[in-house]
Amino acid sequence: MVRLGSSKKTIAALLCISTVCVILILNSQLNASPRRRARYETRHTLSVPLTLNLSKNVTILRLPDANNRIHRYKLERIDEAEEDEDYWGDEEEEEKEKKMMNARESGEEKEPFMMAADEEEEDFGDRLNAGQMSNQTVERQPQPHIEPPTKSIGMQLRQQVIQARNITKEKNYLLQVSDPRYSRMIGKVLSKLPNDVRKDMTLNIRMVEARSRMDFLKLPANKQWEVILQVFASNGYEQRFPDVINIGVKKSGTNALGFFFPQHPQIVHSIGNEVHYFDWMYEKGLAYYKSRMGFAKSTQLIFEKTPRYFVTASAPKRILADLPTKPKFILCVRDPISRLISDFRHESELKLRREFKSNRLKYASRTGQFEGERLRQEIIGRFGHVNGSNELVDTSVYVKHYKNWLQYFPPESIMVVDQDKMEKDVYAQMKRLEEFLGLRPFFKPSMFYFDTAKNGICMREGHLPNRNCPAKSTPSVLPKAIIDPQTMAKLKEFYRPFNQEFSQLTGMSFSWAI
Repeated sequence: MVRLGSSKKTIAALLCISTVCVILILNSQLNASPRRRARYETRHTLSVPLTLNLSKNVTILRLPDANNRIHRYKLERIDEAEEDEDYWGDEEEEEKEKKMMNARESGEEKEPFMMAADEEEEDFGDRLNAGQMSNQTVERQPQPHIEPPTKSIGMQLRQQVIQARNITKEKNYLLQVSDPRYSRMIGKVLSKLPNDVRKDMTLNIRMVEARSRMDFLKLPANKQWEVILQVFASNGYEQRFPDVINIGVKKSGTNALGFFFPQHPQIVHSIGNEVHYFDWMYEKGLAYYKSRMGFAKSTQLIFEKTPRYFVTASAPKRILADLPTKPKFILCVRDPISRLISDFRHESELKLRREFKSNRLKYASRTGQFEGERLRQEIIGRFGHVNGSNELVDTSVYVKHYKNWLQYFPPESIMVVDQDKMEKDVYAQMKRLEEFLGLRPFFKPSMFYFDTAKNGICMREGHLPNRNCPAKSTPSVLPKAIIDPQTMAKLKEFYRPFNQEFSQLTGMSFSWAI
């Protein structure tokens, strides 16, 4: 019995010792160096299942590290393959901001965006600067020059961050102000990183995660922007005011041009589909406008697209007065009546989307004749004449708005693109743009093809994976309005003199200007 009891005690002691050893081993793994811990957390928390790629709310950002190992980061879904949803989301947010602007002008609501940045959280760049200052010593006698040892990758990275921080010390809207669009903008930037920025961005993100012990995308948006700005600045990129602006006209092929044109390696698109600074967001100031521009090198041009600028009477005056650069402009036009019908459909669907969301049963029974009658009632006055003050009608009076722009900018600074010619030969219009802006030749006829499934022109060598075709700016859930012959005749008669004058003023021939 004594021997048996001692045996039980021995076994119990061994079990206790082994349990303690296991706990110590696990604790040592968890308390490893920040870099090892970062690698563990990256594999453990960021290596999410590939099935998340199919989610409507989540997309996966894949970034290679210094050893070309792929790390996956969860981001909010950015539907590049179905950009119609992204487009509608942008437009709905713009409508909300427009309403809030009107409310602020009437004194009913205060500006919700101008909130101070969170100053309680410790700044990563400041900690690096403080760390270097603590290592400084008092002055000493000059010492013989000794070749310094080769710097470690970590030290090079830290110095790179400090140098980049000095570049971004100037007042930056992204660092000073909290904006409700931050998460979407950050997602757009990270999903379209240039090849020469990807590795540096990954290294900096991992280093910040190791120090903060937080997922990068869970940090305050201002802190995320600080890292993004530093990495871009250290690689020679900057946000500048636009060099070329697509000013309109709405529903005249601006979305297709905004897809094909930025495929050129010297063109950088603004962050987001449309900026709307000189029409809706002007009160936010130039710092906000600059923050919405893409990151470009000195050899690249920044491109911005907002079709409402063309019909905003104050837009050309504001651009001339505010922008230090002299941008060039692209003006897309279309058959005025076809543009009017398309615009009516677009606005009707946007209104229905707000009212009924995705419940299409509410308006599935509408016909083209029904929509045509609705359009007729909106644009024809009670005396039977075309209502020229109607916004849909007025937007298609190109010559009126074109003359307003010519008061501030010479005609040689505005390139007019006819949508009919764009659809027939995209390559020819892209070559015109290259010559207009002095870009090096890039586009080739073999790049473009007609996609029968999309029923439109697409591009074989698109820079976005699995997306070679422009997204629809209107989902087309409503039928196209069918206008009765009498109303069509009135519209043709109304637009004829304006179309002819616009043709003479631009020196271009249009099939609809007869």
